[in-house]
Amino acid sequence: KEIQSLNRDLDARVQARTQHLSILNAVALTVNQSLNLKDILNRALDEVFQLTGIDMVAIFLQDMSRGQLKLSASRGLSENAARLAYQVGLLDSSCGGVMELGKAVVVPDLSQYRGRGAQSLKREHVTALMHVPLITKGCALGSMCVGTRNNLQFDSDEQSLLTAIGNQIAIAVENARLYAEVQRKERLRGE
Repeated sequence: KEIQSLNRDLDARVQARTQHLSILNAVALTVNQSLNLKDILNRALDEVFQLTGIDMVAIFLQDMSRGQLKLSASRGLSENAARLAYQVGLLDSSCGGVMELGKAVVVPDLSQYRGRGAQSLKREHVTALMHVPLITKGCALGSMCVGTRNNLQFDSDEQSLLTAIGNQIAIAVENARLYAEVQRKERLRGE
């Protein structure tokens, strides 16, 4: 009986891991189909939204000219709520401090927060939030903010999966930016 119980536990863990790898593979394939930044972000959010079971997702990228985070794409929220989502976090800085910390920040219970961002998310019934840094080459390019309406606690497995997805998106964002820069330089050279 003990061996059967251990086998069931092992089987459940293998199935969960296989599902996570499948999701990560689908996101990686999706973000690598284009070098257009807007297209990459929209496709990535569609995949994340469909495959992970979260209720809202927004991507904020650092505006190179101003050094501020700017909403680049979102799903599952009104635009106003999405724009304010980055203000909710453990630190008073943007996206819960993930840009400074370089690691994911979980906000398990939005009811404890009183700011404008938290209030707008609560109006849309979001109960828990996680900010994931978009990091490539040791540099944070922005943040992916995901949330749920069902008190999901974002356990360590979910944090690992969403962090890996964030890393895939960051690589695609960096590639799109580099491609756009090469295109700009080619136009200038042609002129």
